[in-house]
Amino acid sequence: MFRLIKLQPKSGFSLIEVMVATAVLAVGMVAVVSIFPLALRANKSAEQASLASAYARAKMEEILISPYDEIVTGTVEPRAKVSADPNDAAYILERETVAGYIDSDLNTTVSDTGLKKITVTVYWLSRFGSAKTLILNSIISQK
Repeated sequence: MFRLIKLQPKSGFSLIEVMVATAVLAVGMVAVVSIFPLALRANKSAEQASLASAYARAKMEEILISPYDEIVTGTVEPRAKVSADPNDAAYILERETVAGYIDSDLNTTVSDTGLKKITVTVYWLSRFGSAKTLILNSIISQK
């Protein structure tokens, strides 16, 4: 009279499994998305440092191609903006160049010993408002 019917196990996901998987995925996505602004800020900071380095090297190369006697001691270039254009990425940079006599121990001296130290300093403000400085030094000798 009564027949016993065997129930076949159904394959698939339960609603709870789907909800747990969705929650885990959502937490992971929030973590990944929150890292993007930090990465963008770090990238911008590296870009500014790279730009400062390029402008410091350009000025240093400009001075080093000059003969020793033509490099004046003291302030070669007073601290000033690198670019006057507010749309230029270099607008945030200020550069100063100083040259002076040094002795064989690299100590500053007032007399010409045949060695000059050139210092190019680039200043800028980071996106967070902190002052940043890049200093590039080089020594040139009289030939």
